Amino acid sequence: MKKVYLGFVIFLFLQFSSFGQTSDLGELFKNNLKQLDHNTLIDGNFIEKAKGKTVVLTSLVKGCKWILEEMAYYNKLKSEYPNDFEVFITFTDDLVTMSKYVQDVNFDFIYIYDPMMTISKKLFPSDSISSVLFDSKGFVQEKTSSSKLNRDKILILLNKNQSRPEINKGSSLPILNFQLKRYELGDEVTNKLSSVNLPSKVMTGYKVNEVIDTVENIKFCTITGENILGLYSYAYNLPKNRFLYDKKIEYINSHAPNHRYTLILSVSNLHADFYKMLIKQVDLNFGLETSPIMKETESLELSQIDLVKGKINIANSSDNKIDKKISETEFQLKASNIKAIEISRLIEEKVNLPVELIVNPNSNFSVDILIENNDTSVDNWIKLFSENGLIIKKEIKEVEYIKIKNGSR
Repeated sequence: MKKVYLGFVIFLFLQFSSFGQTSDLGELFKNNLKQLDHNTLIDGNFIEKAKGKTVVLTSLVKGCKWILEEMAYYNKLKSEYPNDFEVFITFTDDLVTMSKYVQDVNFDFIYIYDPMMTISKKLFPSDSISSVLFDSKGFVQEKTSSSKLNRDKILILLNKNQSRPEINKGSSLPILNFQLKRYELGDEVTNKLSSVNLPSKVMTGYKVNEVIDTVENIKFCTITGENILGLYSYAYNLPKNRFLYDKKIEYINSHAPNHRYTLILSVSNLHADFYKMLIKQVDLNFGLETSPIMKETESLELSQIDLVKGKINIANSSDNKIDKKISETEFQLKASNIKAIEISRLIEEKVNLPVELIVNPNSNFSVDILIENNDTSVDNWIKLFSENGLIIKKEIKEVEYIKIKNGSR
């Protein structure tokens, strides 16, 4: 009997120590914070509400676009995982203002009144905007300041794998599948490309042995949250500033929700080239025509990527998460696995000039660069990039652009 009792005591101890006082979330909520319930504050008992659940904690700044999009996404997850997912939102506004906001957004979250920003200060002493991901035992899996949490990491914790389509190799797949719908606020803003090889037989006639054994490659892409120009940018693998169009179709670069889309496409290589079909489908569905043209212009050439200790190294991870911050006076890039072609596209986004890549576009690097520049001339950016291992020169040459116009009806 004593052994049974001792075992029960040990079990209770382990359960208590695995969540609560010894967990990160338990340490965070040692202070006596209150939960908003309509127009009043009540005891939250947040540790108990988080127990056994994956938890996202976000500090709220009303009017921030990415926070609103993430909240809509978390609300979808809550409906899909009602017993496994919880969202804590901390706020500092007065109760009347916050109560109206909660009613307007209508998200099923737990709102925590934190007027002194005690939680944010513990997590990010120098920033008022923060998001944290906790696992079901209350331990931090990711922290981010002024940016989004990794959605794949959230889904992994919720045992949901969306990395590749499930394919039964014995089944028949459509040689072409295309879907286009409006983007819904809260959908993941992303683009994903995958492919699968299937054994296939191609008949060359109706006699015996007139069959060729081959491999059929089917590419799949899902693009979510992009406007029309973004879809073209993906299809042509060119940055948005390489597209020329009249003012009358400026809506193609609108970021309003009704001008953003979700596109799903799969194409068999025995039917058509994937990217040519993607271009054709975007053209047809939006009543547009696109054509490549060559234009002589001032451009940059990324001729060399040097390895610089602490800044640029050969990639040693398969994780391709990219954190970037590009403004008029700043270029910040952190990535554990990024291709040279992606680096050149980010430089082009910064300087707003075409960037031609001389090095192998598929070379992979880990990058941790922060450049702050008050002299925003292109020449000074070239100098600063070169000091950080990205060797660039300026020249005048013919560069490919894409012209977009209304299609003939």
